[in-house]
Amino acid sequence: MLRRTFSNSLKFSIYHNIIKLRVTSYELQVAALLYRMALVARSW
Repeated sequence: MLRRTFSNSLKFSIYHNIIKLRVTSYELQVAALLYRMALVARSW
């Protein structure tokens, strides 16, 4: 019983970390896109 709860919480934490990483990479992509657009707008 205790072991099952532990494995479930471990699975949940791994899943949570994967979601966090995905959100962070998405935010980085958006920031890079905005930065590129700003550079292009400045060079015009």
